[in-house]
Amino acid sequence: MAYTTQAEIQGLFSQVGVMIRLDDLDPPGFKNTLEGFIDEATGIIDQYAQYFYDPADLANSAWVRRRCTWIACFLLSQRKGNPALFFRRYEEILDELERVKIGDLMIPGLPTSADMTPAMSNLTIDERFHVRKLRVHTSISAGGTSPRQDIAPFLPYEWL
Repeated sequence: MAYTTQAEIQGLFSQVGVMIRLDDLDPPGFKNTLEGFIDEATGIIDQYAQYFYDPADLANSAWVRRRCTWIACFLLSQRKGNPALFFRRYEEILDELERVKIGDLMIPGLPTSADMTPAMSNLTIDERFHVRKLRVHTSISAGGTSPRQDIAPFLPYEWL
């Protein structure tokens, strides 16, 4: 499922801009090459966003479609050894996608497919220890069922 189309790319890059980069190809090669750039741009979006979002929701998001179009135009602009156009916008989009990947930025209007509730709450930092300083007050916290957690010697806290 692609997140952009040839028409969207031509709307941003211009029809002439696309033709200049693909003028050495016959019609089937033109279509296959452009679809390759679209697939690669879609893959870049998926690489960052597919953990938290369903691909069908991503395909229907105007936010995602605009960014995928910019990425595809950036990739297309490099064809035939040309210097990359749209590089600054490409870097901005990758920064946004990195923030999406770590959960700092939510894609507007899309539900998440992953559980975003915290695993633990009521964290405190105990500076008495050099390592594993985080403590959780278990009687008033949610979560904490991980087998990796150790019981702290100072109850009612657990190690994280």
